[in-house]
Amino acid sequence: MDQKFYDASDMAKICSPACNGCGKCCHAMTDTIHLDPYDINALENGLHQSFPELLNRGSIAFHEEDGLILPHLRMEDTREGEGRGRCTFLSEDGRCSIHEFRPGYCRLFPLGRNYDTSTHTFQYFVVGGGCDMPGRYKVRINKWLGIPNLPRYESFVSEWHYYIRDIKEKIAGYSQDAAGQIAASENTASHDAALPDTTSQNTAENPNESYIRQLNLFILKVFYETPFDSNRDFYEQFDLRLKEARTVL
Repeated sequence: MDQKFYDASDMAKICSPACNGCGKCCHAMTDTIHLDPYDINALENGLHQSFPELLNRGSIAFHEEDGLILPHLRMEDTREGEGRGRCTFLSEDGRCSIHEFRPGYCRLFPLGRNYDTSTHTFQYFVVGGGCDMPGRYKVRINKWLGIPNLPRYESFVSEWHYYIRDIKEKIAGYSQDAAGQIAASENTASHDAALPDTTSQNTAENPNESYIRQLNLFILKVFYETPFDSNRDFYEQFDLRLKEARTVL
């Protein structure tokens, strides 16, 4: 059966009255709840904590994507296995404690995004087996997401997606072994709840290793560590940073 795709104004069968905050979708997600700059900005404003503070409190951690180091929501370690526990923001009663400013991946579920490389846009689809709650009924996707100025948000999502894809392609042009070493060192740094230190660069690194490391540090600094001004439009600030970042690269 062909996959059906939806626009934000379409209705999809994704809501179930049986859910009632069961919290099942907030468990065993390992490092899959990736956080983009919009997500981090929302968490910083909602929790009144900086990016380093979110790392220190153990709410987020780093993962590696094809040599690129990016943040994700961290799962608490439980008897289910290391990193496969519950979301650190899940309350004892199974409710999301950051629901109002939860990340985009959380808002999507059980939806996914299908990107069209020819137009640099995307459509939504219902993830097969994503939610097994019975009695699901249709709701309009833009209402389900609950994001102000959704068209502008969707534009941001596409811009970030293709920027990250370009960076990964750039990294792929260098030593994959070097990328693996960078991932290992950055993950170690995340356990210390601190951003990678530019002053501690290993002088024995070859040029490829050094370039990939500096590229990761640059992206983390520009889009995550440096806070966005809450008194100014997030998207305008992001556009300026993205334009400058592309110029540098």
